[in-house]
Amino acid sequence: MSADTTPISPARFAAALKDLSISMLHLKSLEIRNSIAHLQYSNDQLRPFAEGSATALSTTQNGEPQSSPWTDGTFQTGTIHNGQVTFDSQPNGRPAQGGSLTDEQLRAALEERLGDIANEDEDESGGLHL
Repeated sequence: MSADTTPISPARFAAALKDLSISMLHLKSLEIRNSIAHLQYSNDQLRPFAEGSATALSTTQNGEPQSSPWTDGTFQTGTIHNGQVTFDSQPNGRPAQGGSLTDEQLRAALEERLGDIANEDEDESGGLHL
């Protein structure tokens, strides 16, 4: 249930039940049981964090985040003005890094590998292995 909704009154609930068939009531009962089981499981998983006996993987012991995706280069922000995309500078002056190859080197390597696959008729898998 979201924070902006309130439960329906017992009278409205009883009125809604009158219109449902027995099979639909059984189905709704199973849905509610499934939801309750899911909530209990989730609560059991989150309890150590709520009690303070466990810390999230991305935090230190004092609860501070180990890194911020907005400043560590995970996300790159920018603006679009008149159809022109302008990226903000990377933190610490680091350029965005995706690997050790330039785009052109990666394209050439993929074309070479795809060409090798086309020429390898004896390859039983017939695919590209990454």
